[in-house]
Amino acid sequence: MIGCWSTKGGSGTTVIAAALALSRALTENQVFLIDACGDLPAALGIAEPTTRGLTDWLASSKPEPATLVDHFIPVTANVSLLPKGTIEEYVLHSDALARLSRGLQLLNQCTIIDFGRQVSHLDLREHALRSILVVRPCYLALRRATHCPQPDSIVVVEEPGRALTSTDIQRLIGAPIIAKVPFDPTIARSVDSGLLATRLPPALATALNGWS
Repeated sequence: MIGCWSTKGGSGTTVIAAALALSRALTENQVFLIDACGDLPAALGIAEPTTRGLTDWLASSKPEPATLVDHFIPVTANVSLLPKGTIEEYVLHSDALARLSRGLQLLNQCTIIDFGRQVSHLDLREHALRSILVVRPCYLALRRATHCPQPDSIVVVEEPGRALTSTDIQRLIGAPIIAKVPFDPTIARSVDSGLLATRLPPALATALNGWS
């Protein structure tokens, strides 16, 4: 179970989470992708879900772990998405993460969650979630990250002209970098055209190849 998060909007967390799921689906029988922010349907180029989702399940009086799988919708043959849900302002607190973790353990499949900025103040590892920080070489984002629980690993979205290097980021955060994603216009065009789910950009696929 892998939780992707960031400390600053626009870091690329949603695209990275989607791409990680699509990449893992090449070798896994089933990958579950969970949307805690509400942006994954647009990034994947699928219709906006109108069904109940993550927030509805968490807000129910007794969110049974076994019923979590009922809320997923298909994206590709090997990727299923749990939409954010109809309760827009739901706050992901620690108890909600614990319930979600129990439900995901029953799924027993590769699961990737796009938390965006929802849980940067929580240590995901307490809930059996691997914590991956998605960050650009931006001073503001890195400054915020140094005040958050240390992630297990980092995905860096590289940008030309930035003074900070990957070495600087790794030293500041104190976690290993598992992937460096180039700032490539073809990635943005793929997302803008709704083709990310069916045509993963080579630059993105190459950057994430072999991650674990």
